[in-house]
This record gives sequence, structure tokens and C-alpha cells, in this order.
Amino acid sequence: LYARSTCDGEYTDWSNVLVVRTACLELRSLPFVDGFEDQIASAGQPSCWNVYYSASAEYPKLSSSYYHTGKRTVYIYASSSAASYLVTPELDVKNISKTLVSFYMRPSATNVDKAIIVGVVSNLNDIPGSFVAVDTIIVNQGTATHELQVVSLESYEGTGKYVAFTTD
Repeated sequence: LYARSTCDGEYTDWSNVLVVRTACLELRSLPFVDGFEDQIASAGQPSCWNVYYSASAEYPKLSSSYYHTGKRTVYIYASSSAASYLVTPELDVKNISKTLVSFYMRPSATNVDKAIIVGVVSNLNDIPGSFVAVDTIIVNQGTATHELQVVSLESYEGTGKYVAFTTD
């Protein structure tokens, strides 16, 4: 969206691009699929997803590197001094433990093992406190291709409605 004003018949210059988004709604049905292709890369973080990061980390963020299909992916990063969480929009499910989560994963470097921890968040205002880990997926060093991961949330006991991803 571009904007400009008028006063006494005089117009100002057009503004820079303004990004306008409507409020995100609770998801109504599964399966929920997001390839991040409709996301605006300059926005940094994926809209309608929740992100948490500690310290000076700026991840998770949209990236045009290491994508599986299309031209977008979300890059998650953590170090010993910074944690980051990518959390889905609220899922409209009665029991999230009956949900399967699938995603493609690859490390950004091939010289180190990488892990993604998949879990459930019950309170967006208490991340990482309300995060309950369900499974840890390890991609071994040397892997330069995307691998399909499928995680069952069957072992989760609680009332959370958000699936979360973090790194070790």
C-alpha cells in the first residue's frame, strides 16, 4: 500500500511501501500447511506465527536460503547464550496430542550435527516456560539435503494449542 495526503489541492509525495495485515484468525481446520511463500521477506518474521528469542538473537526469521521448495523458508538459530522458538498460530483442535507434525529440515552447515526440538506451548506469554518438548530430531553432519520429518504429539499431556520448534 502507498499513501499520500492532500491539503488545499496540493498532494504530497507518495510514501514508502506500507505493509498492512489483517488480524490473524484461529485456524479452523487441519491440515495446516504453510510454505511461507505468501510471506513478505522484508518483514523478517513470518506473519501469524509467534516467535520468541532471547538475548540479541534475531531468529527465527524468513530466509531465501536453504529452502526446500519455492523460495522461502524459516531459519531457526540458537547458541549457548540465545534461544529461539518458532510457534504456529493457534490450532483449533480438541486434543493436540492426536496431531502429527511434518516438516522438511536441513542444517545450514554440513560440519556439525543439528537438532530441532518439537513441542507444544500452552501460553504465548510464557515462552520458554510453557514449552513442553515432545521429540528431538537430529540431522547428522554432512547432510546437505532436506529430510522429511514426521513427529507425533501423542506423548503430550496438556491443553496447549500451539506447536513449537526450537533448536538445541
